[in-house]
Amino acid sequence: MRKSNGQPEYYKWLGIAGMLVLLVGGYVHRKVSAHINSGSTQSKVSLNLQDFPKKIYGWDGNDLEIPATTVSYMRKNFADDYFSRRYINKDKHAYADVYVVYCTTRPASILGHKPEVCYVNSGWIQDAKAELKSFTTRSGKELPCLMHRFHRPAGNYAEVVILNFYVVNGSVLTDESEFAGLMGRRPNIGGKEAKYVSQIQISSVYENNVLAIAHDMVDTLFEWFPNENGKVLSATLQRNSG
Repeated sequence: MRKSNGQPEYYKWLGIAGMLVLLVGGYVHRKVSAHINSGSTQSKVSLNLQDFPKKIYGWDGNDLEIPATTVSYMRKNFADDYFSRRYINKDKHAYADVYVVYCTTRPASILGHKPEVCYVNSGWIQDAKAELKSFTTRSGKELPCLMHRFHRPAGNYAEVVILNFYVVNGSVLTDESEFAGLMGRRPNIGGKEAKYVSQIQISSVYENNVLAIAHDMVDTLFEWFPNENGKVLSATLQRNSG
């Protein structure tokens, strides 16, 4: 029996409205996803991370070999420029591996390429959740980072400490969730170099090693990235010294 206050009719239309919202939402989601996943032209970048100094404040660096299949994947999916090197400081009896990648064609295609994913997939065991820490650069800036710790199982035992952070359009961030929103996943259709994500990952056996090279290197590294105004300081410095 229909109630006099008309509630069954109200709930009927409420249900229809809910279904329409779901249908429209699904359609919009498919359209946006198709746009995000569509191809985009590789951006032309003026910086060249391969020119980043191999000798810097007592650290001597040598390029680490990256498998050809990995290089192909990086270029296809997100990496417009990158380097991977081992730096040794004889005076400090220290070494650290430095991996830097710069993504501007698809700034947030780097999502998911983080230590707790890549290292675990390579057979490492995470010791604990990453710690939020900070380090000080040579210019006195205190910057945030995440410190990860992993080890390999017995029989092939090894330990590694990884300092990781991101530079997004000139700003330092520690967590990829801070640039993982819908707008951040769009291709860089305009090809603006100031719209980018860069990942800096420094690893070694000891935490003191990664903090020491971060202190000595990061100020100079930032000169290779566009700042919030799209200016690449390293290019200016090279022109002025020429």
